[in-house]
Amino acid sequence: MSRPKEHIQADLSVAYVTAMAVNAGYSIHDFSGKEYGIDMIIDKVTLFPNGKYDSTGVQIQLQLKSSINVLEKDDKIIYDIDSNAYNKFVNWVSPTPYLLILFHLPKEIDNWVDINYDRLLLRKCCYWYEITDKSILKKDSQKRIKIPKSNIFNENALNQIFDKIKYT
Repeated sequence: MSRPKEHIQADLSVAYVTAMAVNAGYSIHDFSGKEYGIDMIIDKVTLFPNGKYDSTGVQIQLQLKSSINVLEKDDKIIYDIDSNAYNKFVNWVSPTPYLLILFHLPKEIDNWVDINYDRLLLRKCCYWYEITDKSILKKDSQKRIKIPKSNIFNENALNQIFDKIKYT
């Protein structure tokens, strides 16, 4: 393997979200590789009366995580997020939604991607979660979050998330 496993995992989460959002008709802006807490922005695009497609200005901002160290218990996905990542959600003040996207990958790297002439398959899936707790974590600690398994990040979920956005 020519790259650290964690870097491959991170890039696969970007690939998953990009493929899903673009296929659903959204525009994406990739900021992965920066350390400001925002890895991607998904922007709603629509056809305007002038016949041009353009951004509506309605967007969501995402922090992407990927892990093989995820527990599945009953109807929850359990993930331990580090304090640095978690506190970025706590400090968020914008009305623009800011979501955690967690790509749950299989334990074995050989099972992450399957490519052949008629498909590209990324195994397991991404889950979305909105962190609403505003309690700052101590440096170098973790917070265990429990994501409902029903929060699969797919086109339907993305459309529902955008339908709930209300700007005043």
